[in-house]
This record gives sequence, structure tokens and C-alpha cells, in this order.
Amino acid sequence: MRRLSQLQERKLWRIVERVTAIGGLSSFCWGWGLWMHFAYTRPTSANAVEGRVYPLDTHGWRVYLDAREHFTLELSFVLFIVLFLIAFAIDRVKNPFRPN
Repeated sequence: MRRLSQLQERKLWRIVERVTAIGGLSSFCWGWGLWMHFAYTRPTSANAVEGRVYPLDTHGWRVYLDAREHFTLELSFVLFIVLFLIAFAIDRVKNPFRPN
């Protein structure tokens, strides 16, 4: 296998860091938008028959989500944290944006 030159390797790490940072930011924005959507469109009382037992509290306004909605919301914020930690680790370890 051919070894990448130092310049090519830095370029690759720059791309990976940007993609993970943008992905993390996108995941956060998606989660926030989804949170606001759920906060104003879901029922305000729990309903075990429908599976709406997961509370979502927005400044005292409580609505109830089902398992799929709850999982989607949680996943978006976990993905945000993981992607930003990866971008941060790449920046600290590989430092692809350092001046030549």
C-alpha cells in the first residue's frame, strides 16, 4: 500500500475534521428543530395505550413522546456529542490546520 505524503495526510485529516464538525452541528440543529416540533405538536397528557409515556419538558411545558420519537431525539444529541468529540480529538492529535 502506498504511503500518503505529509501534505496529503494533512489534507485528508482536514477533510475528516470538517465533515465530523459539520455533521455534529447538523445533528445538533436537527435535534433542536425536532425538539421544538415535538414540544408544540404532541399531546400534553401521557397515554400508555398509545405508548406516549416519555416526557419532554420545554420550560415547564410538558408533552409526551412515544418510544420512536424519544429514540430519534436522543440519537440526534448523542450523535452530536460523538461527532464533535471526534472532530476535537482530530484537531488536538493531528492538528491539520496548523500553519506550515
